[in-house]
Amino acid sequence: MLLAIGLPHEIAHGSLRLTLSAENTREELDRTVEALDGLPPVKVHCSLLAEEAIHAALWDYAKKQGITIEGLKEPASTDQ
Repeated sequence: MLLAIGLPHEIAHGSLRLTLSAENTREELDRTVEALDGLPPVKVHCSLLAEEAIHAALWDYAKKQGITIEGLKEPASTDQ
């Protein structure tokens, strides 16, 4: 649908990963994206960076606000 409305592949890919990431592992997401003909490696890298940045931002916000976001786990690296 996102491609049909003219969004670039990398945005559609990032949106798919973000939408599905709450209920699936990274491996499941990778398989899903690959089943949809995947993306060139550089595009995958960009969407993974965006996903990791959003995750880290949510973690940082929750930590600073002293709140817990259900299902949010500490990022692999929280270095500034």
